[in-house]
Amino acid sequence: MRIKDMKEYFDFKTRVKVTTNDGQVLIGIITGVDNSFDTHSGKDEIELNVGGNSYSIGVEISDIVSIEKA
Repeated sequence: MRIKDMKEYFDFKTRVKVTTNDGQVLIGIITGVDNSFDTHSGKDEIELNVGGNSYSIGVEISDIVSIEKA
């Protein structure tokens, strides 16, 4: 998956369902993108708010198999 494939969800309000290549399914709101220079993994990631109080996790873009509205 590439960033341009997800750009319609970068509105900070649309809940999305993200499926990764290892079978994880995460539901949340995309709150940003971190480039490889800013991440511990060294890969580009999306920030996905999966809970209240700005609880965000990083999901490597290369690991995303699909993304859709939740």
